[in-house]
Amino acid sequence: MAGPEITRLEKAFTSLARAIFNISGSRPKSGEPQELDKSSYFALAILDDSGPMRVSDLSARMGLDNSTVSRIIAQLTDFQYVEKQKDPIDGRVLHVKLAVHGEEVLHKACAAKQLLLEKATNSWSGEDRIIMSELMERLSASLRSITPDDLREITQQTINQVSQ
Repeated sequence: MAGPEITRLEKAFTSLARAIFNISGSRPKSGEPQELDKSSYFALAILDDSGPMRVSDLSARMGLDNSTVSRIIAQLTDFQYVEKQKDPIDGRVLHVKLAVHGEEVLHKACAAKQLLLEKATNSWSGEDRIIMSELMERLSASLRSITPDDLREITQQTINQVSQ
């Protein structure tokens, strides 16, 4: 059974997720022909951070199956947000990369998020913003380190607790 600090952390995490969900559903349109949904945003952000990669590698980074990411990439290609290019070593392999227009759209989305965060934390000190960033980066790294085996074990533990 989780202690009070983990219960508090879970409640804070859920509250944050709800706040983000509410904001993302009520923001005004940017004027782009296609607004970025969460999956498209994350795909573009990964390509911006890591450079060109195979769809299968992008799928693994996003934690989604190849067919889902292929559909996302097809849509992003239609909007000219990403481009496909042949692998320089193995010409049979295709990589996807961020297109110039995709980079512009992504950077606009990032700028909007930064303005939102600036407004949301305008009463915070610079030190508090840095501490929050460091803790969120640490939590993010810890969550990424959880393996599929860990998830299966947690799921089984939860099932066992519920059935008792």
